[in-house]
Amino acid sequence: MTKAAFALPLITAALGLSASAAPAAAQQAEPAYTSEQCRAAVGILAETEGRDEDAAAIALSEACEAHRRAYAFDVSDDMERMQARLREAGIDYESGLTDRILDCERRTEMVMLETVPEGEPAPDREEVLGSCTANAQMALYAAAIVQLNEAERSRAATAQREYEAAMAAREAEITQKAREHQRAVEAAAMAHEREMADWRRRVELCESGEMEYCQPE
Repeated sequence: MTKAAFALPLITAALGLSASAAPAAAQQAEPAYTSEQCRAAVGILAETEGRDEDAAAIALSEACEAHRRAYAFDVSDDMERMQARLREAGIDYESGLTDRILDCERRTEMVMLETVPEGEPAPDREEVLGSCTANAQMALYAAAIVQLNEAERSRAATAQREYEAAMAAREAEITQKAREHQRAVEAAAMAHEREMADWRRRVELCESGEMEYCQPE
């Protein structure tokens, strides 16, 4: 079997996993997990890179799948949009999947070599490998979304700083122009006052008999 055959399809909006990847034991008499428990399990898987078996059992349960279906109107479209956003941001979350699959193969072989207690069913190799691979996909996808969110927050913060800097520069420019205008108005008023003072002086001199001041300049 090729490595590509081990990768399960991503079909849920939040996790990109099929409920069929869950172990058979986890699909029998499952607890009625709440949506909060499901989200918490996904968070644990993201933090542990898909290695927490208890969290995986919860996240891949029918109850959590039902919660996801309730909020996923068009899962395929949601996944395509998210994958497009990841590509646009230069985030290739699937690039590390090959190494994860190889690790899952090693882990699966170790599980298959373990002694099965009497009375318990032997593990199914494809099921064990599929569950491990699904967890790896989920961890990579969740980590990629976290990375995307951080990148978008960083871009938003940068854009906000640039906007605030531009607004501050614009405000400074407006203030400077207002000051220059005020100085020009004051200078014009002072010049006018000097002209009026000179005119009044000439009128007084003209009226006092100094005829040379009676002629307009």
